[in-house]
Order: sequence, then structure tokens, then C-alpha cells
Amino acid sequence: MKKLVPSMLLALLAAPPALAQDGGIWLGAQGQVVIPASSDLTDIATVGGGFAIKGDFSVSSRMVVRIDASFNRFGNKDTATFTVNKLTVAPWRVGLLYKLNNAKARFYVAGMAGGYLTDISVNISGEEDEELSNTTTNLGFAPGAGLFLSLSERLKLDINAFYDIVFREGLTLGYVSAGIGLLFDVN
Repeated sequence: MKKLVPSMLLALLAAPPALAQDGGIWLGAQGQVVIPASSDLTDIATVGGGFAIKGDFSVSSRMVVRIDASFNRFGNKDTATFTVNKLTVAPWRVGLLYKLNNAKARFYVAGMAGGYLTDISVNISGEEDEELSNTTTNLGFAPGAGLFLSLSERLKLDINAFYDIVFREGLTLGYVSAGIGLLFDVN
């Protein structure tokens, strides 16, 4: 254990220069549209929106480690038996992006996984209206694809779409998140 801590500390100190040599560290933000896709989610929500912050850490000319966190709010849905007052999903994920080409416009495929904080508030109609509210953190993953478009040496546009799948207490909440954002080179 005594040898492990110094080794980890040395790896953390050496990582930023190593990353900088292979494309660097990029930080940014994006706006996004979220579209319910699974039957469990389309029954209770409509199209919504959100935002994300993200960091890209290049480990080679084609491979990138991405860390992101976002907040998404779906539109409310009314039926004869219930009204959804609020449905939000806030994922924090880590994953890999693989750049398919080496040009000014770089297409990529990605796989992300992480925790998804889901918050649902529903009014049940009946003789006595009842409100149910539940907040949980669940495991999820998101395959996706995107395009980096270089605007300058230190600025690029990121256009992407992911299919997020969240496993929540017997439900599978699936949605498409499509976003556009800017990434800045911080080296």
C-alpha cells in the first residue's frame, strides 16, 4: 500500500503532459434536445431540453476519454389517469470516443456509462388526487456518434447524438440526446 500511493501520485502528475502531447485537454459546454425513445418513457414524457459540461482528454491521435455531466428536463405529459409534473435526468458519465478520420471535420463513435440521477413527480387522478415523487440514482449507458468541426487551433464545434439507456426499478428509460456545443483547448 505504501508503494501504491506514490505510484498513483506520480501517474497523476505525469498524465497532463502526456495528454498534451497527443491532442491535449478540451473543456466545453453544450445545449441539447432530449427525445423520449423507449415505451416506458414515451408513456410519461414529451420532448425536452438540457445542457452539459464536458472534458475531453486525448490519449492518442484517435482515442479520447470523455467525462461529462448534464441536466435534462423532459416535457410534462397529461393522461386521463395521471399528470407528470416533473421528470428530470441528470447523468454523470465517463467513456471513450474513437475518431474515425483525421481531417478538419472528424467523425467519431462513442460509448459512455455512468450514474443517472432521475427525479419523477406524478399526480395520480382519482377520488383523492395523490402526488408521488421519487428520486433515485441508476446505472445507464449511452452509445453515440458525433462530429468535431475545427473552428480554430483552440476551438472546435461538437455536434453529437447519444441513445441513453437508464435502468430504473423495473423500467428501462431510453432517450435520444442530440446536442451542439463548443470545446476549448486548455493547454
